[in-house]
Amino acid sequence: MSAATSSPERQRDNVLAVVESVGGHVMARADDWEVSGATDPMTRPELGPWLRGERGPYDGIAGAAVDRLGRSLVDCLNTGYMRRVTGKLLLTYGHDGPWDLDDPNDENRFTMEARGAQMELRAPALSASPSCGASGWRCVGGACQRPRGG
Repeated sequence: MSAATSSPERQRDNVLAVVESVGGHVMARADDWEVSGATDPMTRPELGPWLRGERGPYDGIAGAAVDRLGRSLVDCLNTGYMRRVTGKLLLTYGHDGPWDLDDPNDENRFTMEARGAQMELRAPALSASPSCGASGWRCVGGACQRPRGG
């Protein structure tokens, strides 16, 4: 999905497309380009106030992809489930219609996409970890395993 979300313009176009696909319209945008995706969505300067209910009524949020909601599995799931509890729609480009986290298939797919975002964020740190070899752990391609035996 990286090609579909690589530029701000492409992401904007994808958000507009997914909103139009459900007959909606965008009433406001939260552009947090200068904020790391690893930042909790609730604390982002533009998105946070919408998620906290400080911007008035709205029907839902839309993103260019699940990984644009957050780069942490927990943050994505918190955002997704908060939308469910408040009755607001959650849309992302590449998913047909609103996410239904009460549906096991949608919940699993959403969780897998959020987990993928987290793995992508943490991949450089895992592959560059200098300490795992020193502790006797075996590291192959960034994946560290506890030594067998004692």
